[in-house]
Amino acid sequence: VFQDMVYCFSPAGDIYELPNGATPVDFAYRIHTQVGHHCVGANVNGQMVALDYKLQNGQVVKIKTSNTVSGPRRDWLQANAGYITTASAREKVRQWFRRQERDENIAQGKDVLERELRRLGLDMKLEDVLQRFPRFTKLEDFLAAIGYGGVSAQQIATKLDETPKDVFPISATLKSPTTPARVEVMGAGNLLTIQANCCRPVPGDTIIGYTTRGRGVVYHREDCVNVINLPDPERLVPVTWGAEAHETHPVPVRMIALDRVGLLKDVSTLLSDERVNILSVLTQTHDDRTVTLLLTVEVESVNQLSRMMHRLESLRDVVEVRRDMPGSSSQALAS
Repeated sequence: VFQDMVYCFSPAGDIYELPNGATPVDFAYRIHTQVGHHCVGANVNGQMVALDYKLQNGQVVKIKTSNTVSGPRRDWLQANAGYITTASAREKVRQWFRRQERDENIAQGKDVLERELRRLGLDMKLEDVLQRFPRFTKLEDFLAAIGYGGVSAQQIATKLDETPKDVFPISATLKSPTTPARVEVMGAGNLLTIQANCCRPVPGDTIIGYTTRGRGVVYHREDCVNVINLPDPERLVPVTWGAEAHETHPVPVRMIALDRVGLLKDVSTLLSDERVNILSVLTQTHDDRTVTLLLTVEVESVNQLSRMMHRLESLRDVVEVRRDMPGSSSQALAS
């Protein structure tokens, strides 16, 4: 039992019991709710540490607070950010945001949702995302829940990873290969399908197929600019993701950060922890001492992609991480 707990001290000598993996934010809320709400930093055994630092047995923890801070940070609620381990601290943060003005929560929720859709490169209406959350009947209630942390960005990505089943069938009499396809053409059985190189869709993306002459069906993201401009639109066919799992897909990701020693090492270590393979990395430094990294990584789904990008964005000095879209790929980086 004791291996599952850590015991830390306040500067006054008070001892606090916390679960293994607890952070300074958990410690602050264990002292008092207001200490947690106004926490801006932490000192452990005389050394400044990050707020996602994992506390260890016997450490003396001093929480730095500020009266200029009106409340907790919203990113503390992100499960993959690592700021909060205890359920009690998480609930106190949620309660604080729930007490804020509804209009503020709606505006914040809209901003979070639109940013997540941009990050994933998804062209979806907010009402379409709402349909993935049947417990909400009104868009305003859904956005408010996102705003106060009742629905996290990770939950949104997970729901977007669930391919809807209500696709339109097509009438076709095409011969199917003997091996099952990863992507299925609706109403036509298993056909040879090929991933489009331009938009590189992954499971969770809304996709459309284009019947080629001799190469089977090439599947694109539905919002791919090349699909919109394809000739012979009558050759477009509805497709859906098949049942097979654990298949990886190459996805370009653009990352902007302050140029510093050790950045690539931190990125590589994080992606290794996420079990994400790096296929290639292109870098370009800028006069303002920032650097752009274009990484091509292999992921299984939109959910995994979202989790990975959120973790990358939590790295020190990282400004932005988003899925790279057609038209802004390696050619644009090299120019």
